[in-house]
Amino acid sequence: TSKIQRTVSAAFSRIGFDHQDEHVISSLNLAEEYGINLPSLSLEVLSIDIANVDAKIAIEVDGPPHFICHIDDTPQDSGFANISRGKLEYQFRWDGQRQRVNGPTALKHRLLRTLGWKVISVPFWEWYALEGDSVAEE
Repeated sequence: TSKIQRTVSAAFSRIGFDHQDEHVISSLNLAEEYGINLPSLSLEVLSIDIANVDAKIAIEVDGPPHFICHIDDTPQDSGFANISRGKLEYQFRWDGQRQRVNGPTALKHRLLRTLGWKVISVPFWEWYALEGDSVAEE
């Protein structure tokens, strides 16, 4: 569980949203609840960052590894060059304008929706923009 995920979970607790952190859907759950039969081993198939299981609400706190940057027709002010450990790197500004959810994250969201879950994504740049203001977080 990441620090940002803990702060998002704490905000939900403050407003009285019933939830659990890191809810796991196993292969046995898929067989029992959804009629999807996988090998008889109990395997963790999906993990939901923050879940209201009864209402089937999945809240995914998505950090940088969940996104790719669309770089076609990128404006001049879309980032900056940086030298790190002797290597020139280009750092994109994370603002949601050019970011797209990556393949594994999109698949996870699609699987959850197919299983009847409402999926809410909290991109890290939106959360960080709140700058720790608990009123805005809630």
